[in-house]
Amino acid sequence: PNTLRRQVAALASVISWKGFKSISHHPRMRSFLKGATNLCPPVIHHYPTWDLNKVLVALIKEPFEPLKSINLHFITYKVLFLVAITSARHISELAALSARKDLCIFHSDRVVLQPDPTFIPKINSAFHRAQELILPNFCCRPSHLLEYQ
Repeated sequence: PNTLRRQVAALASVISWKGFKSISHHPRMRSFLKGATNLCPPVIHHYPTWDLNKVLVALIKEPFEPLKSINLHFITYKVLFLVAITSARHISELAALSARKDLCIFHSDRVVLQPDPTFIPKINSAFHRAQELILPNFCCRPSHLLEYQ
């Protein structure tokens, strides 16, 4: 139904209907759109709500901590979740990030991740294709020997 409404709106911009402000105001068109909506009602997704604090607390417990003794699998999940939640990017943009040396650049105070050059973002502009994801170093003043590594 929403696709049909968009098509009617597109037609209304180029077609005038005698006696009506727009083709979308014609009684038959309104009746047709109402019938199409009743035939295939929109799906309402009822996703369970989740508590960010509960998830963050879980990330500082086993199996995600202590970092030096956990499986790489769990570290990957933890890092991916934290990058996704803090960057507010589309999932396709996150999937386009690469660990290639030319696209993942380590600096002393940050890591710069660039999307794969073949990636086409949802909004295809030079700005959106060249957007970098910058992850700052959260341990800028290391105090323990292990923090220097």
